[in-house]
Amino acid sequence: MGLNWADVCRLLHYLADGHRVSSSARAAAIDWVDGRKLTVIIEAAYARRLASLTLHASDLAFEFSGFAAEECELFMARFDRASQKGGG
Repeated sequence: MGLNWADVCRLLHYLADGHRVSSSARAAAIDWVDGRKLTVIIEAAYARRLASLTLHASDLAFEFSGFAAEECELFMARFDRASQKGGG
């Protein structure tokens, strides 16, 4: 993903809809009151360079616990939409 870890944590807080979010240097989690949990783990962070332009990127793993497949797909669609950056 074209995001750094701070971007990922910010997005999770935005998408948590008031549920509890916890984060560390390598993982973040959203805990729903009904027992469901989403954990996002950063597997690698790196920068892509194009001349003087630096683009941050991260390899992420999403672990869903207690979710139906449709709920996982819906959350990932929301995450993808929220992580899009403007362009032209």
